[in-house]
Amino acid sequence: IKPRDIMTKAAFENAIRMVMMTGGSTNAVLHLIAMSRSCQDPEVAITLDDFQRISDVVSFVIHYNNRKTILPYVCSHQS
Repeated sequence: IKPRDIMTKAAFENAIRMVMMTGGSTNAVLHLIAMSRSCQDPEVAITLDDFQRISDVVSFVIHYNNRKTILPYVCSHQS
């Protein structure tokens, strides 16, 4: 198995969901886009539009404070 075997569009979209659930990170956005483009497959490459599309439907679940303590929240998605 090679890295590109598991670096699929679905895998990147799942990673985006995890980033959105935890409050997001600019660093994560930049690195996920770069990793998807490294596959050199236009079908796998993600864009900022993918982040927006996914963040529109994913609820914020966990917040990390400055001391790296996990603060859980129960959120309902407002449509």
